[in-house]
Amino acid sequence: MSAALRLGDRALLRICDPTIDESMTVRLAYERYRVPTFMRLEKRYAADCAAALARWEVFETRLGELAQRIRYPLRTQDVTSSHLQAFAQWLSDTTCLGPDRINNNVGEVLAILKLAADNGHEIRSLRYKRLPKVVGAKIFFDPTQIARLWLAAGETTWPPQECRKRGLGFGGTGMESSTWWRAVIILMRTYGMRVQDLVAYQGEKQPLTWRGITFDAQSPNPSAKGKEGCQWELGWLSYRAGKLKSRGGKQYYLPLTKHSRAAIDRLRTAAAARAAALGLDAIPQDWPILPCPRGRLTDHFRKLTTLANVMRDVELLSIEELGGQWLATTSVSSKKHPTEAEARDWSEKENYFVLEDFRKTAGTEYAVIDSALANRVCGWSEGHKVNTGQKHYILDEPILVRHLPTAPMPKCFDDWLSP
Repeated sequence: MSAALRLGDRALLRICDPTIDESMTVRLAYERYRVPTFMRLEKRYAADCAAALARWEVFETRLGELAQRIRYPLRTQDVTSSHLQAFAQWLSDTTCLGPDRINNNVGEVLAILKLAADNGHEIRSLRYKRLPKVVGAKIFFDPTQIARLWLAAGETTWPPQECRKRGLGFGGTGMESSTWWRAVIILMRTYGMRVQDLVAYQGEKQPLTWRGITFDAQSPNPSAKGKEGCQWELGWLSYRAGKLKSRGGKQYYLPLTKHSRAAIDRLRTAAAARAAALGLDAIPQDWPILPCPRGRLTDHFRKLTTLANVMRDVELLSIEELGGQWLATTSVSSKKHPTEAEARDWSEKENYFVLEDFRKTAGTEYAVIDSALANRVCGWSEGHKVNTGQKHYILDEPILVRHLPTAPMPKCFDDWLSP
């Protein structure tokens, strides 16, 4: 990475701004330049930044013990590419962080240094060779496994159906548990949404609400108004992705298929009954289409997969001790743990499917139909040129209307097409 300012610009800044000095450290740069940017970030991202800095300072302390002739903490202009690579290796040797988290920690240090450079402080030209991501076997559902989940949903008792007034805990879904789970399966398989964009089981997340459902033929996308190929008779589903919320999140406008419309119709009937039980004349637009108790979705989906006898084909390869940590490796992934017991517990849980695997399934199936369809439905990047074209010139609706409603779906979904 090269500094954002030329040498002459930095010299001019130092003349004009007497607060710029040559004793700037990574910690001082963080407090002076990085912390003010946190207003644009979610709390957890700010916490991750602070944690990365704390690890860097521990690393600097260790460097000071090994190389006592060098002054620590390092000044911003003294940080080299070798320091960054050594920091990554130190994190790998002494923590349970995986390659992605380690790369993020180094990236945070680089971000702080860039801010220092932008404000007139000297930094070196820095390069960091990212640690390779461990890529394991691809995991997704096949139609037979989805059919088993569909059948097993008929034997579930969670989430509860009972409706009651707010203030008394979870107010109930207003529908049978089987209806709730089958609607989740259809919508997750059709749209490949991130779980908490559809079903929020944490308090700070925003799930899909009835405001995001329209039965008008015209796409709700303002840019698609009056454009050819942007009408669909079954209606539309729209939402803004919660991931990267600090950057606005990607906005999706997706046509309802015959199966997703059947699911929405059942959910609307249940929501209307629930509203009536609470003395309301209409369904509030801010109600989630899939009301969910907080914090229990993952465990109950695991129970559903057990009931359906649907498990991942994952093989435990090894559990070994490395530098005081226990590294568990499966055919899918690997992760470090503080104790052997935690490593074994993690490896056992790897055998269970998770709801996020529906997203992988949708993307995999749609990529076979059209190379751009997975990008339009799931939002996966296809490269800078494609994304630039999509942002400035290309509407998603025509390709979605052309391919999504006719994409093959599991046969069990047809059960909901009959009145």
